[in-house]
Amino acid sequence: HNAGAAADNAGVGTARVGVYIYPNTGVTDRVSGVGNSSYRIAQIDLAPNETSFFESNYPLVLAPFNAIAVDVIAADNGAGVGTAVNFVINGDTETP
Repeated sequence: HNAGAAADNAGVGTARVGVYIYPNTGVTDRVSGVGNSSYRIAQIDLAPNETSFFESNYPLVLAPFNAIAVDVIAADNGAGVGTAVNFVINGDTETP
C-alpha cells in the first residue's frame, strides 16, 4: 500500500510545507501544535506555481485515531505565510 502527498503552491511567495502523522488523536480531536518535528515525514520548500509529490519508500499504515496534518510556513528565502498551498493526500484502504 503506497500513500503519498501532493502539494501545489498557488501563491506568490516561496513556502515551506510539511506533512505530519500524529498518533493517538481522539475521534473529534483537532491536531494541536502542528509543526512538531518528531511527527514530520516530509518537508520541502515550494516556489510559486511549483508542485511537488512525496511518496514514502515504505508503507504508511495508519491506525485508528492517527491523523495526517500539514503546515505552511515562511521559507528561509520566502514569504510563505499567507500563501495558498493546495494539498492532496492519497492512498488506499484495506477492508477486512
